[in-house]
Amino acid sequence: MVEFKRKKVDEDWKKQAVMEKEKISQEEESNFSHQQASFEHLLSMLVTQAFLQLGEMENPVTGYKTLDLAGAKFSIDMLKVLQEKTQGNLTDEEEQAMKHILYQLQMSYVAKAGVGS
Repeated sequence: MVEFKRKKVDEDWKKQAVMEKEKISQEEESNFSHQQASFEHLLSMLVTQAFLQLGEMENPVTGYKTLDLAGAKFSIDMLKVLQEKTQGNLTDEEEQAMKHILYQLQMSYVAKAGVGS
């Protein structure tokens, strides 16, 4: 007769993994709750996306710079729409930041696309 030994399963590691997962989830929620939604955060997100698409920054996921002119043009156009729709509702600082950022992005786009060459 063949005897099978019962495998000993360590249940502690399962409990530990669940606890660590819950802790990470709570930390992530805590990090987001400390950030306040603002025009500056929105602008920062859109600008970062455009700079990534223009190959001006490394993609944090891939570690590489890539050029996506169509995506960059769309991001710049979205910022222009935001500028138009918020006209008269921004502080002087916000308006100047928007103008400056759009100018920088447009000049970078022109240089990358070779417009006028």
